[in-house]
Amino acid sequence: MMQKIIDQDKTGQYIRYLCDHAGIKVTELQEILMLDSYQSIYHWFWGKSLPTVDNLYVLACTLHLPVEGLLILQDDSTAENHIADIIKWVAGKAKNSEMLRDVYISCLDIII
Repeated sequence: MMQKIIDQDKTGQYIRYLCDHAGIKVTELQEILMLDSYQSIYHWFWGKSLPTVDNLYVLACTLHLPVEGLLILQDDSTAENHIADIIKWVAGKAKNSEMLRDVYISCLDIII
């Protein structure tokens, strides 16, 4: 059985992308997560560390994603399956949300 390992660099880049795409600034994220400093957020973005489980949960709720939707795994094939699962999950949620539907369609335009 293949061990699944979180890719810190790619996860940090992905979290940064998601926050940028959602229009969430670092200072806003600091406030949402009730952090004393914004430095830990930059450490996530730069791949130096990962958010704690409680911060991952709040971040996922803020971005309307499952926690596993924030994590990128090191193995490419596993990561591809992970991304496919996220796309399927978003597609299901997009049925009931105009905002998610618009984002989903714009993402599909990028992929295709």
